Amino acid sequence: MLKSKKTETDEEKFERFAKRIRIHEEAWADVMAATVDDQRFAAGNQWDEAVKQKRTAAGLNSVTYNPIPGNVRFIVNRERAEMPQFHIDPVSEGADKNTAKVRNGIALHIQNSDDAKAAFLKGLRDIAIGGIGAWKVLATKTPKADGTAEYNIEIHRILNATKVRFDPNATKKNYSDAVDCSLESWLPKEDVEELYPDADFTAPKDGKNASSFTDDAVQVMEYWCLNKTTGYWEQYILSGNEVLESNTAYRGHYCPIVFLTGEEDYIEEDRAFKGIVRDVREMCMLHNLAKSRLADYISRSSVQQWMYTQAQIAGYEKIWSSSNLNGLPGLPYNKTDDGAPIRLDPPAAPQGSLEVAQDVGNDIRNTIGIRDPMADLPSNVSNDTMRLHLAQSNIGTLEFVDNWREAIRWTGQIVDDLIPSYYAYAHIRQIQGLDGQVTTIPIQQQYEENGKRVFHDLTVGKYAVSISTGPSYESSRQEAATKISELLQADPALMQMYGDIFFRLQNWDGAEEMAARARTMIPPAALAASNATNGDDQDVQAQMSQLLQKLQQLTQQNQQLQQANQKLEFEKAAKVAEIQERAHADIFKQQKDHEFEASQNAAKLGAASKQIAEKGVVDTDLLQTQGEIDLALETHKGHTSVFHKQLDHDFAESHQSPPSQEK
Repeated sequence: MLKSKKTETDEEKFERFAKRIRIHEEAWADVMAATVDDQRFAAGNQWDEAVKQKRTAAGLNSVTYNPIPGNVRFIVNRERAEMPQFHIDPVSEGADKNTAKVRNGIALHIQNSDDAKAAFLKGLRDIAIGGIGAWKVLATKTPKADGTAEYNIEIHRILNATKVRFDPNATKKNYSDAVDCSLESWLPKEDVEELYPDADFTAPKDGKNASSFTDDAVQVMEYWCLNKTTGYWEQYILSGNEVLESNTAYRGHYCPIVFLTGEEDYIEEDRAFKGIVRDVREMCMLHNLAKSRLADYISRSSVQQWMYTQAQIAGYEKIWSSSNLNGLPGLPYNKTDDGAPIRLDPPAAPQGSLEVAQDVGNDIRNTIGIRDPMADLPSNVSNDTMRLHLAQSNIGTLEFVDNWREAIRWTGQIVDDLIPSYYAYAHIRQIQGLDGQVTTIPIQQQYEENGKRVFHDLTVGKYAVSISTGPSYESSRQEAATKISELLQADPALMQMYGDIFFRLQNWDGAEEMAARARTMIPPAALAASNATNGDDQDVQAQMSQLLQKLQQLTQQNQQLQQANQKLEFEKAAKVAEIQERAHADIFKQQKDHEFEASQNAAKLGAASKQIAEKGVVDTDLLQTQGEIDLALETHKGHTSVFHKQLDHDFAESHQSPPSQEK
């Protein structure tokens, strides 16, 4: 016979939770301490206090030149301009495409709230500085006047991520394999006593957990653990003495606290997490020292220094002590045997400090991995080249951004898991489209749309979560408006079918009204195809994709025509070269033939002339031969001229433009 499991008392449960919390604290103590040091350093506390006090006592400057905030803002603000978003897509087990659009609209509405954006950006900022960040997903319940309640899923930031401590045995990057976690906070004693009037907030006499109490504040631990029997996570609120509150009604299969890290290192059995601060701390301190010495030089070089004896300024001590402040044109002194006070030359500039300050500044940028985005950028570059160049300027910090995006995707997984548990009741819910437009839609109840009965059941189906990165909706809208404008110019007839989309993408006054009027001219079947929740229909993004696809087809056809025209030009050039080569060869051959014939005739003429000279008589046959030779030479000249003219004619014809053809 199986023994029933013994019921755990409240005291036993508290001891078990407190033991796990102590394990968390010990495992994360060094990591969190190093992160806090990095946060303080990034805030400007970059001088050793003992050194700073000595320099102050000696009248020296202690300048803090802090490059950390600017580099952190560069990392965060680049992502702020193009915030990633998680999306919910149908997978299997009865998942409906239109219900997936509703779930995705709910997810977009949740993550596009101001609280969610603030939580995401603070998490990125925290891991960029110290390597540790966190936010949490809450399922809140708001009572309504009619006695019912409204549930909402919200994403909130955690102000101090170093107070979050996860199961140290978790090994996955997003800590999804953790079985518990804790979040420490300190609350005013009066507020805690008001929330829990029956609890005891006095420190125990045995000294156990005495550090959890002060005269004015109480340490409160929010402890989450996985109930392996139910598969749900449970929440417990603990003081140093007892369990103050329990929430076992939470219906989430994942821990609602999202924990993200920066650069992760393992040194033997120790884990280390860091941001951009850890590796440049000493460089920054050296940079501050070099800048401080430059500041000392500047302050001293502007001060007039004199060498004098006490007798020379006797009676004028106050005037001389304030000589660098009162701006007097001259200083009085007593005439003595030592002569007049001597003005000293200003100190020489510290060239070593100048060089160190410059070199260390470059080393800091190289170590962080962010180079100047405008360095080595030509003046005449296209917008695409400019964007690519700027995108590569922070390639050394992509690890932080990738970890942050994975944390956002994991947040989408948590939200998708909570939607069936907290939104699957009959109500009207706001959803958000990709264009940022917020609409309302009935959930868990039938309604009619475009003549069809529609029912969105959020409890059915299996869905997957993905993340998209890229330009914001405004940037995408501008790009889409430009592309569609080009498409409509190429085929104006498309305005009748897609005119409403074109006008909706414009940002001038009256664009919405023009889009509404253009929409009345579109056939009902086409309008039904654009409805976001109707059957297998496609949304506006799909229509825009079709338009862009057609534009790409036209562009491809134009490229093919250009390639064919280029091919014709090459063939024409080759034909011209062939004609020229053949003509030159013919002329050369005929010219050689005539030269040979002329040489033969000249030989005959020479022989005849010699014969005449020997006989002393004129032979008529020889005279006839002379005439034939002269005629042959004239003919040769004429043929040569004709061939040259024919060559010029052929060359001119080959370079004429082909007649235009009607398309």
